[in-house]
Amino acid sequence: MALESVPAHVETVIYLYFLVVAGVGCFVHGRLWLGARGVSADRDEAVPNPNPDPDPNPDPDPDSS
Repeated sequence: MALESVPAHVETVIYLYFLVVAGVGCFVHGRLWLGARGVSADRDEAVPNPNPDPDPNPDPDPDSS
């Protein structure tokens, strides 16, 4: 028993649906990825780093060695 092919307009709608779902998925993935990196879409809303020192554990008394 062979499967009948669907009409061309139904096939087009199915592929358009796949494209829309893929587009929404890429958009959501991008928003989550940028959000996890701390990148704001509006640069004015970005929070600056209050401690620009790259050493996270500074020695409070360097002469005490």
